[in-house]
Amino acid sequence: MGLSSRFLNLRLASCFGLDVTSKYLVKQFGIETAESCCVLVNYHSHDDVEKLLGDSTFRALADCAVWVVDNSADQNEEQKLTDICEMYEVNLIVPRSNLGYLGGAKVAFDEHCGVYGFPEYVLIGNVDLKFVGAGWPKLFRFIRECNGSEESNVMMVAPDIRDAKTGRGFNPFMVVRPGRIRMALIVGVFSTPLIRAGYSTIREKFGRSGNQASDDRAHAIYAGHGALFVLTKEFFLRGGRLSWPVLLYGEELYLAEQIRTLSGQVIFAPWLKALHVGHGSTGGRKRSWQFALHGRALRVLIKRYWFPWSIKGD
Repeated sequence: MGLSSRFLNLRLASCFGLDVTSKYLVKQFGIETAESCCVLVNYHSHDDVEKLLGDSTFRALADCAVWVVDNSADQNEEQKLTDICEMYEVNLIVPRSNLGYLGGAKVAFDEHCGVYGFPEYVLIGNVDLKFVGAGWPKLFRFIRECNGSEESNVMMVAPDIRDAKTGRGFNPFMVVRPGRIRMALIVGVFSTPLIRAGYSTIREKFGRSGNQASDDRAHAIYAGHGALFVLTKEFFLRGGRLSWPVLLYGEELYLAEQIRTLSGQVIFAPWLKALHVGHGSTGGRKRSWQFALHGRALRVLIKRYWFPWSIKGD
């Protein structure tokens, strides 16, 4: 990734009467041209950002402009990230408030399109990740093959993500779409703090220890895990959006439902491998906060996609 001579600081624009500081600050250290886009959403985890950007497997992604979005709203974090992003020659976006996971990704995607043009794919992930294996250099070729086929309807590629401590597999997140009864039960569990806490404990102790895939063949699933996923340009060309109204959680089903509505596919690709440190991107927030937000996200989802007639005036 070659160092760009451009340094765009939107705060300076205010000196010339341009109203651009109300949304976010952009510092561009990245490459001049790029066919793909990688967005890393940070929240008080600059150490994880530095580890990921310095990882040789991650840096092997060809022709990829990297954008770090810092949702911390903290000047110390901003300064540390500025130094890190300048050292690794990637772009930094600092919103004035927490835009949420997909909200931050949307801002980076819009900036990428303005600077580099429309990307072949958009990789979106947390910062508490480690890319492993030899499969990642094949990603661009795989996406080009999907985008180049008139019959292709691949809109998302879901990697094999595993818990860094336990080895538990996170993907496939959901193989088939849940019906209304199952979805209502899920909402009930995640909206009741005591039940949700018990469910989380059981899942952490007795959750599946490995991936369901027995080989490296890609196949279709309903939804991929939100810690790391790849959206192809087909998703955006057919009207897919990143406008999720909830700060955190629910992104998996929000994107899966859009892809289903757009007659697209989510492909699980076991040959793309990554390790994930669970909850590292929530900045040590209390579980009660996480449970409340998770419950809200699921209530929005079930009303919008499973019982849409229940939304008044929509």
